[in-house]
Amino acid sequence: MEKNIIKEYFRNGSRPTQAHFYSLIDACFNEDYSGYVSGYELKIANGEHASLKSLDRTEGKTILVPWFKRINIPSERIYNYSIPCCNLGPQMVLEKIRLEMLLPSSKKYDAKDGGETVKISQGITLVSISFYNGSDLLQSFDTKDVPTSAQKEFLIRKSMDQWNGINVDIKVRYDIKSNIAISDKFDLTDAHAKELEHVFGGVACKFRKETL
Repeated sequence: MEKNIIKEYFRNGSRPTQAHFYSLIDACFNEDYSGYVSGYELKIANGEHASLKSLDRTEGKTILVPWFKRINIPSERIYNYSIPCCNLGPQMVLEKIRLEMLLPSSKKYDAKDGGETVKISQGITLVSISFYNGSDLLQSFDTKDVPTSAQKEFLIRKSMDQWNGINVDIKVRYDIKSNIAISDKFDLTDAHAKELEHVFGGVACKFRKETL
């Protein structure tokens, strides 16, 4: 119920009823707690596997294009969200986590390497999404258990003695091949950045108060 309506029940000279007091209590007490982190908090793994062609953070989304020193060699990368929630007590249960993510599709297309036409076979697959309380694993979902839509929801339903912060690891496998040998100067992202574009949105964690 809107606050302005509840305020009307308690104006000078009014006589609030039991139902009015119930409305006031319901408005003050909320068993659900939602923590939200935007796409700006997405982190990239360190080292060579963190190489990027471009990174754009806008309107709550992180849009990136990974860069590959070499193709024809399968590789994996991990993208991470960290969500502080240390103010939550042990009576709170993590109900579910929602995240937005859109990975490039697997496809075939032609690219130019100097005067040569190279046929590219691009396979990009989600290996797993893992959720942690600090460094303690809460639950991991592999490819077959992850929704295919951009908006993904995962039921967790975990209680902990202490909440240290939610970490989300997204592991992606890249298997990009060419049909002929390529030169040292070949950069797949030069003309085909759109084919490799990743979009990461926000992550929302929903907690509820445990019934004692």
